[in-house]
Amino acid sequence: MRLAGLVLALALLSRPAAAVEKRALPDYDGRGPGPGDGAWWAPRIALFPLWLVSEYVLRQPIRAAVRPFDRNAAEAGDNARDRWDLRPILQFDVGFRPRVGALVVGNDAFTTWRFRADTWGPASFGLASSAAAEVGRSSFEVYTDLSRRPDTLFHGLGPRSTPDARVRVPLDRGETGGRFTAAPHPALLFATAIAVRGARFHVPVERDYVAFVQRIALTVDARPIREVGLSVPKELARGDGVRLELDAEHAGAPLPNRRWLAWGGRIRARLELYRGRLLEAAATARFVDPLGTGDPPYLEQATLGGDQPLRGHLAGRLFGRSALAMGISYRWPVWVFLDGFVTVETGNVFGAHLRDATPRLFRLSAVTGIRNTSTSGYVFEILGGFGTEPIADGARVSSGRLLFSATRAL
Repeated sequence: MRLAGLVLALALLSRPAAAVEKRALPDYDGRGPGPGDGAWWAPRIALFPLWLVSEYVLRQPIRAAVRPFDRNAAEAGDNARDRWDLRPILQFDVGFRPRVGALVVGNDAFTTWRFRADTWGPASFGLASSAAAEVGRSSFEVYTDLSRRPDTLFHGLGPRSTPDARVRVPLDRGETGGRFTAAPHPALLFATAIAVRGARFHVPVERDYVAFVQRIALTVDARPIREVGLSVPKELARGDGVRLELDAEHAGAPLPNRRWLAWGGRIRARLELYRGRLLEAAATARFVDPLGTGDPPYLEQATLGGDQPLRGHLAGRLFGRSALAMGISYRWPVWVFLDGFVTVETGNVFGAHLRDATPRLFRLSAVTGIRNTSTSGYVFEILGGFGTEPIADGARVSSGRLLFSATRAL
């Protein structure tokens, strides 16, 4: 018996092990295999050097820097509406003084409080605060925003302003008021505001002014709302489609007596090409019409550059009675909450109602960079690019832009 048992054990041990099937990779994002997935190996090999730069020069180094700036409020669990949050503000826009500060956000059951401060010495600072109460799909907010900047730019008015006319304008700006927003439908957003806004110039390029402002805006967003991510509750985001933004603002400054109407709109379209790779197109038109005998202050006229379209130009590079810009942007995933982007735009500022607006007077702008994808409103961005003179003047590069920014609009 012992001999038979030994023979049986040896026979079992000598049998080849049964093949173990590898578990299929779960479809975590719910999209399934895409069309032509196997055809991507060729461009991946060709773009491998660029991937190395993206991975080890950009993504990995800024991964640790981005984490504090993009925390999800859901970390607070059920107490997300009863917490205080402190986030840093950093902005390095080559051509201007840096800004360093902090944003404090507090929530209770009904109100959101925000306090923001940044500085780079006594000659450059910003202070802002707001309190917003939400009731259903509506909200009411009171706010104050004050700043002193010693290095704002002014190159004159019109489509052919030149870099040689650059003037540094130290000025103080302030605005205080209240705004009301309502979303009667997921595709509609209505907003109105009443405010007092003014500026004090430390060089004689413009007269100081205080203006009383009434503003109205309407947004029609035809993009469907969908759930994204694996968090609970799931984050909501807009899908492919078209978004239209319209607004009008009436302002009057009694000393000196000036009144004007600023109005315009922007239309944007988005199409997802393949797994987070997005193609976006946008067109913007702005108009400013004086309603009295005096012209509006240049700060109140249509402007391009900076955070406005034609971002390859510095903020304050272009001012005019009207503006027209259009462009196209491509975005692709870089990390879990970082997107790379390339944006190419054209346009310019012009006289009243786009007078003399011809393609020969269009300027060009191109920027590329990395930006976070969070919907919290806190923006982390690294951007570089350039802007040109009008095509009629040779479209030579006359403006360079390099920006590192971690900020949140108040």
